[in-house]
Amino acid sequence: MTSTQILQIILLLTGVGFLLDQLLDYLNVRYLRDDLPRELSSIYNESEYRKSVVYQRAQTRFGFATSLVSLWLALLCWPGVDSAGSMPGYVRVFPIRSCFPLLFLQG
Repeated sequence: MTSTQILQIILLLTGVGFLLDQLLDYLNVRYLRDDLPRELSSIYNESEYRKSVVYQRAQTRFGFATSLVSLWLALLCWPGVDSAGSMPGYVRVFPIRSCFPLLFLQG
């Protein structure tokens, strides 16, 4: 297995993981119910439950945006090497050292 194939596998797994996370978040938000389920009426009151649903939806939207930016930064600052053994032009524009703090902060 060559280094290019390993890089392609890593990028593919990163993209698939991102898409799977986003799909699961979308499905979770889609099936949130605005009305309080009967089973939870003894635990939550109606207004607290609605606040939690609104918060969950807002958190999911913000999470999608931050995940997209993190993925974009990771791919932009990827210290990749093309098949000729040189770094692609878009990577050479930014000093690699300046990208490492960004990658570290992605969490």
